[in-house]
Order: sequence, then C-alpha cells, then structure tokens
Amino acid sequence: MEKKNFLYLAAGLAVIAVVAWGAVFAVSKSGFAYNYTINGLIVNSDFADPKTAMGEFGNADSFIISPEMHETVSSSDHSVFSAANTFSVVLTGNKKDVIMLVRVLGPDNSLSYCMTNSGDVTTAEKISKEICLEQLASGNKARILIESPNSSVPVASVVLEKNKLTLKTSNSSQTGNAAFLAAAIIYSNAEEIIRKSNDIVGNALSGGLPTVN
Repeated sequence: MEKKNFLYLAAGLAVIAVVAWGAVFAVSKSGFAYNYTINGLIVNSDFADPKTAMGEFGNADSFIISPEMHETVSSSDHSVFSAANTFSVVLTGNKKDVIMLVRVLGPDNSLSYCMTNSGDVTTAEKISKEICLEQLASGNKARILIESPNSSVPVASVVLEKNKLTLKTSNSSQTGNAAFLAAAIIYSNAEEIIRKSNDIVGNALSGGLPTVN
C-alpha cells in the first residue's frame, strides 16, 4: 500500500514539474509574465494582466506623450510623430490633459535633450536631459513612450508597466498602425474620435465649416 502511494506521489510530482517547467518556458520565451495578442497587437507586461490593465491605464486624468526624434531628422521620425499625434487626438477626445515631451536623440542615438509644450500646443521649450528624465520618471502622470523603429524588435508591440506604456516597432511602416491599435485597446471610441478629427481637417482644407457632434 505504501509503495502504491509512493508511486502516486511520484507521478503527481512529475506532473507538477512538467507544468511548472512549461509555465517557466512560456514566460522566458517572451521575457514577460503576461504576453497576449490583443486586436492584432502584442501586449507584454510584468505588471498586470493587459486584458484589464490596458483599460485601467486610460483612466488617468493626465498623460505625457513622449516620442523619440533624431537631432538630424530621419525618415522614421515622421512615423513616430504621426503615432504621437494619434495618441494625442484620442486622449484629447477623451478629455485628458496631454503634455508632449519629445526626446531628441543625438548622432549616437542616445538622449541629448527634450522639447516640451508643457501642455500648451502653441509653445515649445527645450529642457535638459536630466529634467526630461526626471519628468518621465514621475508617477504623477501616465506616460506613453514611442520608441524610434528598431530592426532588432521582432514584432510591433507595447510594454505595459505601472502608469507607463512603451510602443516598440521594427520599422516605420508599423508605427502608425501599432499606435492606433494600442489606442483602440485603451479606448473603445478611438476609431470614432480619429474619424471625426479627420473629417474636421478635411472640411478645413476644403474650405468647409467643421462640425462636432
């Protein structure tokens, strides 16, 4: 009887070991505790389950949008700026306070300084690298960081941390679409807001009078 119980116990421990190994392998494979594809975009997180945390991230009242740009403008900078604009339009449409904090990269792709509008779209102020990093480290506002496309990034993805979301892409053709997908995960009305914004711009360019419902 004791031998039979021992065999059951050994078998049970073997099953647990296999399950545990599988869980560790799944985590190590992505490098994150949570790894989901949501609306076609990879969402990674060690902080919380993105299925709920992405929506909770959007509940913040104030946001910093921080795209990376190069001191000597590169072709990829246009896609990054477009992604930043997508987030800005959706956040503003949801009545959030938005500060743009542009991280300017030097020739070696390291941070040189930042430009910020301090929440006023009519202004732009140059601030030091140290002040910039201090603002980005503050947990007082939710932060959306848009990294410059990097060929070493395997697929377009976002990394969710506490009060912080980082968008990563491998090339500029992915950046705009990835930003829209991320915004749509956070806010269900993202597509409607962007459509209305585009209608307003289209009417203005054609000489019409924009209307907002």
